[in-house]
Amino acid sequence: MGRRNRREALGPFNRNDKTTNDMTFIADLTTDELQDLIKRTITEALQTQQPRWVKGIPGIMEIYACSESTAKRIKRSGSIDKAIRQQGRTFMVNATLALQLFGGKTGKHINS
Repeated sequence: MGRRNRREALGPFNRNDKTTNDMTFIADLTTDELQDLIKRTITEALQTQQPRWVKGIPGIMEIYACSESTAKRIKRSGSIDKAIRQQGRTFMVNATLALQLFGGKTGKHINS
């Protein structure tokens, strides 16, 4: 019958429909396909790693959908201290981390 070439024998990559899957060998990708794969992977990684920062008491109010007095009480309690970066009187809160630390209640306006 003849010997099958490497692509037929090993690669699940179908050149006719230009699709890749988890079993596609890197060696079977064209330069453009590899560049697209790398760009998509980097973009997805950067989007998932970017923390959402909110400013001050209004930010805490937004995260937890609570009143100003409750937001002040949450900050004073120290339960979200790991999510707070403060310089002088100004502070920023990492919204994603604050939600994890305080138990996961989400505000209605949070976009994370």
